[in-house]
Amino acid sequence: MTTTALFRNHYPLFQKLFPLFQKYITKRFVSEELAGERVAKVVTAPEYNQSVAYWSWGKTFCPKGFSPS
Repeated sequence: MTTTALFRNHYPLFQKLFPLFQKYITKRFVSEELAGERVAKVVTAPEYNQSVAYWSWGKTFCPKGFSPS
């Protein structure tokens, strides 16, 4: 999501460096397309209808049935 308009009002240097930081340092870069797919899965999958929950695709935790990309 670091390449979307979410950061459009931030400093230009941040706009250039943050996606690189996410991709190469944290290894957590997520494309806009993949983020949309993940949101769609959480919205439509009945096993994720729990209220006030946090679902993560991180390296240490992954909800049952979903693999991190």
